[in-house]
Amino acid sequence: MNANDKTNDRERRRKRRAIAKFGLAGVALLGIGAAMTSAAWTDDAWFTGNAEAATVELQGSLQTGSGFIDADTSGGAVAIPTTAFKDINQGANKSVTLYLKNTGSVPVTLSGGASDPTLSGAIFAGADPADVTVSAPASATLAAGAETSFTVTLTTDANWPDTYQGTAGTITLHFTGTSS
Repeated sequence: MNANDKTNDRERRRKRRAIAKFGLAGVALLGIGAAMTSAAWTDDAWFTGNAEAATVELQGSLQTGSGFIDADTSGGAVAIPTTAFKDINQGANKSVTLYLKNTGSVPVTLSGGASDPTLSGAIFAGADPADVTVSAPASATLAAGAETSFTVTLTTDANWPDTYQGTAGTITLHFTGTSS
């Protein structure tokens, strides 16, 4: 081997050592980075909960505090006792108090009833029919579990014609409770 070859050989070895040193330094840095990453501590926070829809349920009764029924259709309506408006005559003024209760889980706003009684039958027809008024419920908004009352009053004129003798009719009231 000549002197040039020896110099070249030394130069190649020096370069290989430098490459090897840089390679080892890179591997060492990767190892340190990996060790730092794997040594990181973590913690989590999770949340869970149930969701439940509200219930809206308006019920009717003939008495305060008990006897409430769903009465969701006219076929399942609370029946006003036949004695409440029996034997109507001239100058009649007969009333019955009825009750509404919110058995749902949210407040409801009441509508109907007082503003739209449906009257049918001969006693409510003709030139001087019997008149029905419905008071507004004592509370227009009912909290969950609350109840209120209203009054239905049937009146006739003091000179109510005898043509109404023996006639009959039906009073239908419809209240709606709308969730607030």
